[in-house]
Amino acid sequence: MSSPAYKPPDNIARGQKHSTPLGTSAFVIMRLLDPLIQHTILSTSVGPFLLEYFHLKPLADDLPINTGIAVLDSLNISPYRLLLLAMVLAGSLKQIYNQLVTSEEALPLMKSALPLGFYPGAISTVHSLLAISSASGGQPGGKTTDVRLCIATFLFVVGIIVETLSETQRKKFKANPQNRGKLCTTGWWSIARHINYAGFIVWRTGFGLAAAGWAGGIGSFLFYFSAMNQGAISSLNSYAGKKYGQQWEAYKRKTPYKLFPGLW
Repeated sequence: MSSPAYKPPDNIARGQKHSTPLGTSAFVIMRLLDPLIQHTILSTSVGPFLLEYFHLKPLADDLPINTGIAVLDSLNISPYRLLLLAMVLAGSLKQIYNQLVTSEEALPLMKSALPLGFYPGAISTVHSLLAISSASGGQPGGKTTDVRLCIATFLFVVGIIVETLSETQRKKFKANPQNRGKLCTTGWWSIARHINYAGFIVWRTGFGLAAAGWAGGIGSFLFYFSAMNQGAISSLNSYAGKKYGQQWEAYKRKTPYKLFPGLW
């Protein structure tokens, strides 16, 4: 007898809409710590020390930025590493915004806050280490005009915008008393049923591409695409089917694509 297929856990408390100040506070603190941790890895001896511990060769950083802007220059890192740090900061702020502004679900400490706060930081750490290691080919000699970095930045920005705007639109839709009990199927949500997850996959792919080269970008896409389909999307399909019934079935017929219009 074959064992059932593995499904990644869904850490979202679907349908639970109550205040969780402890969980929310823990999540926000963990996400704010992420850019600080990555800056330490990218700009101090901590990163090379960790790499050498794992028998990997660290790459020397290029000359630090010199913009005349005290806040930026004080970071003491090259343009390439500054780009990575900016991506980490933007990703953290986007996730905090989602939790504080657009999300309605509760954030229980153990089920949601700790894993959702920890996983992105852990992945950012791996990417930062790969970026300053000769093992991945992530660092393009400090050239921020590198074609790969241009593509990575484009993917990151587009993904962040799609995820943020789609979730904001859904929030506004649900805030309208006339839409009580209705499923948001207009605007961004008429393109794909999980368009916000598509945006998430795209910006995480952009970050992986910037930090760890082409292999890192492809690996990030495959990882998040698989995790979303087997975990969050599977769980959400079950939840939405029970909550919205025929509305959900009609929506699936009208909007056949889960993530990427014309593709999937």
